[in-house]
Amino acid sequence: MENIARKRVDVVLPAYNPHINWEKGVAENFLQLQELLPQYDFSLYIATDGSEMGFEPETVGYLKRKIPGVTIVSYDVNRGKGFALRSAVRLCTGDYTMNIDHDFPYTFQSIANVLKSLDDGADVVIATRSESYQQNLPIMRRVLSRASHLVNKMLFRLPFVDTQGGLKGFNRHGREIFLTTTIERFLYDTQFIYRAVHAKADVRSVNAEIKKGLKVSSMGLKVLLREIKNIPEVVR
Repeated sequence: MENIARKRVDVVLPAYNPHINWEKGVAENFLQLQELLPQYDFSLYIATDGSEMGFEPETVGYLKRKIPGVTIVSYDVNRGKGFALRSAVRLCTGDYTMNIDHDFPYTFQSIANVLKSLDDGADVVIATRSESYQQNLPIMRRVLSRASHLVNKMLFRLPFVDTQGGLKGFNRHGREIFLTTTIERFLYDTQFIYRAVHAKADVRSVNAEIKKGLKVSSMGLKVLLREIKNIPEVVR
């Protein structure tokens, strides 16, 4: 029987000033991902986004021992999640690229669902978060999430209202579109989906579940106001 080459998947994690011992969770989750989905060949890229802590030599050394070949993408000044992801995605060469928050908040089945949709021909796959996730958000995060859903539907006319989940996958065509985005902070993903839809890429969504017991961080008013200012940049 002819051997079929495994799809190469580049996993990109943004990690700005991560909490103590974060590297152990990353290593554990990434190694488990490799074990559970052996039909894919995974590589790991971590973007530091100008972190002032969390990337000490012993931390980086631990990651390199546990995950040979891991790529740490670093620069001196914090620029935001969008800029950090683009910095790492530019280095990716795999068949698929997958963006995940560094604490791996989604179940492995959710990740498998994204990859299966890419295997089925999608260019871009969005992980749509469940209603239970929305209900458990801190108040400011909930306000931002609901507002973004309304803007996506009424202003941008997108077929997907939830564009800001921390899990997305795309093939090489989707990667080209992703690298055209310009927003440096959180609305980069809305801009990405807007551009993918208008480029007539095959954009699909899959249901995604958050791991049980995971706590979602809060978001301040300053961040919310800054994101509102970025709305015109989505369509520029």
